[in-house]
Amino acid sequence: MEDERERRAIASAILERKGYEVVATGDGQSAPALSRRHKGRIDLLLTDVVMPTMQGTELADALRAQRPGIVVIYMTGYAKEAFGNPAVRPVALIAKPFGEDELLEALRLHMPD
Repeated sequence: MEDERERRAIASAILERKGYEVVATGDGQSAPALSRRHKGRIDLLLTDVVMPTMQGTELADALRAQRPGIVVIYMTGYAKEAFGNPAVRPVALIAKPFGEDELLEALRLHMPD
């Protein structure tokens, strides 16, 4: 979930080239409904931290309620301080702008085998 169309397209293309099926939207409010309608598995939520209609943490909470065990990786152009104390709320976080190597490394670190 990335609200900027170009970044969303780049992240989707990277994931699709690596064999992932991508279900993408640019609107945090529509993502939970999209998740409910999707019949297949959703293993990963890649979401921006700050979005216009719904914060990434709110979206993650909504999708975790629907799909327990979903892995959440946050993207941000802001510092890790956006989440406060990481010891209290550990997160998978990649800094924007990121390239293919950074995205794939985040997947390697946070996705189960």
